Amino acid sequence: MRDADNTGTGTTGTGKAGTGPSNVKGRSLISATMQLDRETGSGNFIRSYSAGELRINDALFTNHVIVSADDIIENWSPAIISELSIADFSVAIRSHPELIIFGTGIEQIFPPAHVMTDILRQGIGFEVMDTAAACRTFNVLAGERRRIAAALMLR
Repeated sequence: MRDADNTGTGTTGTGKAGTGPSNVKGRSLISATMQLDRETGSGNFIRSYSAGELRINDALFTNHVIVSADDIIENWSPAIISELSIADFSVAIRSHPELIIFGTGIEQIFPPAHVMTDILRQGIGFEVMDTAAACRTFNVLAGERRRIAAALMLR
């Protein structure tokens, strides 16, 4: 396995081992906005996410959304996380996914256990993660042409 600079020297691109992230084409590897690149697949692709803003394909969203490979449900209005019910995920459930990825904003916050249990009883997987992780996971699984839906809270 090669190191970050692909030379096998153990440096991080600065010429000094362990001195921090390198620049790629003049950009720092640490950024407030997560940029994603399309690899394979078709349909919807999440291009970037930052708190309060999501870019799917070429469209910009500033409110919570539910996205699948084929559909984008804009202005999803779930209850606050501690008060969620299965009804908040009904749009995602109607698309008959094998998995719902729930992105809870900048930090992972679990919904009430009964919500997860009710969804799992319908034969649908349910994963909870922060929204940045949910975006990355959605792209990987959509690229594999899996039937998934991502319910994404942007704040």
